[in-house]
Amino acid sequence: MATLYERLKLLCENKGIKGAQMCNDLGFSKSLMTDLKHGRKKGVNADTAQKIASYFGVSVGYLLGEEDEKEKAPAAVSDEDIKVALFGGDTEVTDEMWSEVMNYAEYIKQKYRKT
Repeated sequence: MATLYERLKLLCENKGIKGAQMCNDLGFSKSLMTDLKHGRKKGVNADTAQKIASYFGVSVGYLLGEEDEKEKAPAAVSDEDIKVALFGGDTEVTDEMWSEVMNYAEYIKQKYRKT
């Protein structure tokens, strides 16, 4: 059974990124990978595991080494996931910014709605 670190390393390699990039994309401390590698951390909490699994498109069981198959994680996309995708995760998204995004999405939906 693969350790969490080994599984993360493999998933990062397959995606062509470094562990630090994954941490940055998800808003985690860059020390996460180092702590897992050196055994200072044995695992992550459920929320963190779900975010990582969703990021790589695998199940939490696969991520944690409990499954060998890379089953697709259920598509559960939160507002936070969308904010990271749209704004890069490196800026605070205000309520006003989020409202504008939602209004624009509604505008586009209405524009292309078949009548």
